[in-house]
Amino acid sequence: MHRNDLLILLQKLSKKEVKDFQIFLKRHFKADSIPMRLFQFLRNHHPVFSPNKVTYENAHNFLAPGKLFNKTLVINHLSDIRIKLREYLVEQYLKENPAQQDMILLQVYRQYQLDKHFIKKHNALNRSLEKDKVMDMWFYLKKMILDHEQYSFKSTKSLNARSSIYSVMDNLDRFYASAKLRYSSELFNGFQILDESEPDILFLSEIEESTLIQSSLYHHFYNLALKMLRDRDQSKYYQLKNDFFKNSKQISKEDQYILICYLLNYISYEVRKGKETFNEECFELFKFGFEKEIFIVPGILPPILLLNAVEVAGHLGQVEWAKATIKKWSKKLEPAIRNYYTMLSKAILYFRIQDFESCSKILLQPDIIEPQNELRRRWLEVVVHYELKSGHNLILDGCAAFEKFVRRNTFIHQTRKKGVLLSIKILRMLLKPEPDKNQILKLIENSEDFHYKGWLTQKAKEL
Repeated sequence: MHRNDLLILLQKLSKKEVKDFQIFLKRHFKADSIPMRLFQFLRNHHPVFSPNKVTYENAHNFLAPGKLFNKTLVINHLSDIRIKLREYLVEQYLKENPAQQDMILLQVYRQYQLDKHFIKKHNALNRSLEKDKVMDMWFYLKKMILDHEQYSFKSTKSLNARSSIYSVMDNLDRFYASAKLRYSSELFNGFQILDESEPDILFLSEIEESTLIQSSLYHHFYNLALKMLRDRDQSKYYQLKNDFFKNSKQISKEDQYILICYLLNYISYEVRKGKETFNEECFELFKFGFEKEIFIVPGILPPILLLNAVEVAGHLGQVEWAKATIKKWSKKLEPAIRNYYTMLSKAILYFRIQDFESCSKILLQPDIIEPQNELRRRWLEVVVHYELKSGHNLILDGCAAFEKFVRRNTFIHQTRKKGVLLSIKILRMLLKPEPDKNQILKLIENSEDFHYKGWLTQKAKEL
């Protein structure tokens, strides 16, 4: 039952949203009806929806205790609730997005040929759009839609249809150029993360050279991002970072998030090449992203950003900042995974500040036995045993189990998998009765991309 579309969607809603939805349901169903009682059963288990507790059998027993199990009864009424949830979400979306309501109203005026109402609303929407300081590709799309509405409204002679069609096409070109730049950047970013061949993108050179995009800050950002990602251009990184820090408010939250992630991914590339100084750049970006709440989109913090921020801060000795970040921003994690990632981020920080006992205690807690971020947790567990001198056999057994997990996991990209296996190999070399220090350091020096390179180098030097 936990794979039901309704439960997956409900899990994303906050407690307040679930409560408001229950009030919405009361407008359509009687208080003692089966849909209302079934929803109460679901609400009792929100947001976790444990597979052992939220079952068709338990739902039926809640609705009709003592009666013969009827799975169809539950499925049918789950469907009723799902339909109403879709209606509720659309209604809430329109409340939060008055521009969408205005566009619907504009189309109604056009359909009924209400000339004065249409012109008044159309002019008001245009003025509102021009006042908005956020310039992104959606600005051009909205302008295009408004121009199209104007062109399609043929019942009045006060609007110049011929000139408006040129405006439609101009804004369509601008939207296309914006979208092309943004998604070209996304392709280069994605292919480089996966370490694949460079994508071949049609008409990209024409878009880059287009005079349509010269005056837009939005295009300026994505042009820089594209060149930074495509050419691995360090000068473009610094230019984009500096311009972004000065003018980030002039683009949408979504674009702020995308661009700061591009910058972080570029830093990751430089660090993998051995440029440790870029860790300070990374910390600066994380500080900026949290202070400006760029990472909270939409209202949720991606857990990987919390883990990476804490790891970098711990590496640089920024312990108090890391503790404050965990305390404040872990509240923005999804409720179902909040406790796990809060504990794992603390374990990472304890390891970085060499409090290995505290790190080990967290890793042994029941809530962290079945983690979502298995790769990081398993590696952390092995190296903590090494630091605590838990015994060669225990550490080697951990290495064997970790290696087996990595080799069998089809979701880990081959480049990342190769790097993790190299880390395990080096750790085993450190554990030999008479480890060859020079051989280990030479292997580390000649290898670019693998996990915890700095820590392994330190352990080799300590031999």
